[in-house]
Amino acid sequence: MTDLDTLAARVHRLEQMERARGLLHEYAATVDRREVEPVVALFHRDAVLRNPRGTFTGGTEIAEAFRAAWEIEPSLKQHFVATPKLTAESDDTIAAAARFLFVGRARERSVIGWGTYDLRVDAAGSHALFRSMKITVELSTDLDAGWALDPTPV
Repeated sequence: MTDLDTLAARVHRLEQMERARGLLHEYAATVDRREVEPVVALFHRDAVLRNPRGTFTGGTEIAEAFRAAWEIEPSLKQHFVATPKLTAESDDTIAAAARFLFVGRARERSVIGWGTYDLRVDAAGSHALFRSMKITVELSTDLDAGWALDPTPV
């Protein structure tokens, strides 16, 4: 492999990683609109979604997972993606790990929470798509309950 070939391969990986980063941010903006079809369009047809409520495979199950989540927690949220770490697993598969924060408001309360995303992104086609997404919610609370640590006896 020549130096030019090596450079071209590195540029390709960096471009694919940037497409994956863009998909993450597109997801945050899209999920905040609470419209199922645009969210599902970000997933590969055989994608797997894992969240605190279970494992969902394919567009139909993923759509139902988002509908159920929005029904259970009807607050209007804004998600913020932070510190994405991207790794090229192959020419067109990007692994991503990121933290997220959300704030939201409902009729009678305000909510806040955070957690992590663990993702595999297929960056081969004309649009990057999620192949798998694991959502781990570390905290989800409202402002009245807060998020103080449990008091420890002295």
